[in-house]
Amino acid sequence: MLGEPLTKLYKTYIKAGFGNYYSPMFQVNYHVLRSKVASLGFNAGHFSSNSKIKLNKAQKVDATTSNNYVSVFGKRFLKKKTLSGDANFNRNVYHHYGYDVDNDSSNLIFNNYKQRFMFLNANVNFKTNNIDSTLLNYNFDLSYDYVQDINSFYQNSIKFSPSFNQLYGKTIIGLNSDVNYYYKNQAVDTIQYLLVRLKPFANFAGPNWKVNMGLNICSEFKDQLEVYRIYPNVYMHYNLFQNILMLYAGYDGDVEENDYKKIITENPYIYPSLNVENTYRNINFYAGFKGKLSSKTSFNLKGSYEEYKNMYFYINKLTSDQLMNQFTVVYDFVDMYRFYGELATKPSEKFNFLLKGNYYKYNFMETLITLWQKPNFDATLTMNYSMRSKIILNSDFFVIGRRYAKSYKPDIQKIKMKEIFDLNLGVEYRYSKILSAFLNFNNITASKYQMWNYYPVQRFNVMFGVTYSL
Repeated sequence: MLGEPLTKLYKTYIKAGFGNYYSPMFQVNYHVLRSKVASLGFNAGHFSSNSKIKLNKAQKVDATTSNNYVSVFGKRFLKKKTLSGDANFNRNVYHHYGYDVDNDSSNLIFNNYKQRFMFLNANVNFKTNNIDSTLLNYNFDLSYDYVQDINSFYQNSIKFSPSFNQLYGKTIIGLNSDVNYYYKNQAVDTIQYLLVRLKPFANFAGPNWKVNMGLNICSEFKDQLEVYRIYPNVYMHYNLFQNILMLYAGYDGDVEENDYKKIITENPYIYPSLNVENTYRNINFYAGFKGKLSSKTSFNLKGSYEEYKNMYFYINKLTSDQLMNQFTVVYDFVDMYRFYGELATKPSEKFNFLLKGNYYKYNFMETLITLWQKPNFDATLTMNYSMRSKIILNSDFFVIGRRYAKSYKPDIQKIKMKEIFDLNLGVEYRYSKILSAFLNFNNITASKYQMWNYYPVQRFNVMFGVTYSL
């Protein structure tokens, strides 16, 4: 008997396009063909948008953005072990174009501040591939991150994450751990921070149930202070009926690291060199059920109660120029209820559908009147359809609920931000296996909304281009 022939692979994939707002994009991916010994690849790309966005009172400001990236990655297959690694470079540019045009101060002069971030990242992983779970399995991750902004503020971080596990009888015993070290400059001072996590665990399982029990022991070292925290880490899973209906519940906690890279990735319009304290998730209790409505449709419903210390929220920074086009943070103690739902179906190879969403009920705050710029719900709908493998249609619709921004005007405490409704549609025509053309429509309804206070996004935009493989 002969095996099925392998699908032909192509080493290089090239994608190029152009859109309104003078938006060029280019992407190239290279990967060596199949090998039992090693794999090696390379990615690079560029996307920019040289646009002007209209603020209130018909004012247009420069909202140019740019993203350039280069990445190399490889993997070496050893006997029952794998060594892999990658190195990445990103350069992102933003203009702080959003400001309060209703500010009637006579000395208000708009300065469209330009920010540039440079990211360097390298990762190495070494792990075992033992099929026999009675043997010791281990996994070592080592990563280095460097980020620098246009003002020469920088952050170095090194993370080492070893983990081990082995089967003893019917119980898997293991340890997950990580050591995270941060070194950054801020103004004149140099800040060093070390976080160590130890997560011992034991996993028990039966024919229809599974229980994971463990601890999360967190040790923080900063400014000659040492703080230790211990959180339980428990997960229970029960299969009620042949994977059609499964119940699960868990309880855990953790230290959430709010380093500079995380913050600028989330909000690039922050005040330069902003330092954000860590958030402590003291309680995270969740329970839910998941399963299948049919062989092609699955669901997941979950509710949780969460308690946070030092949860941060973005507010416009009040400075001497009164522009308020940059953000700082405020903190509060928050407990909240979160409800999550997900429905996925794939009735055929040609069509798939995914709907998921969250509803947030903030129960208590100590100092803030509201949780600034946090929505009360969000939802996403994604659909993909293939017509004879020639025409590929994909669409996504997302909605973000009501939010409030802080106001500095004496007669107004908060500013209501509009709900976000955004519909996107993409069409790809595959002329052959190596050549195709695409057309993407974003924000089809031309909704005028703000992701951050005073920062309206681009309205309707379109991009067209081609892809080629060789």
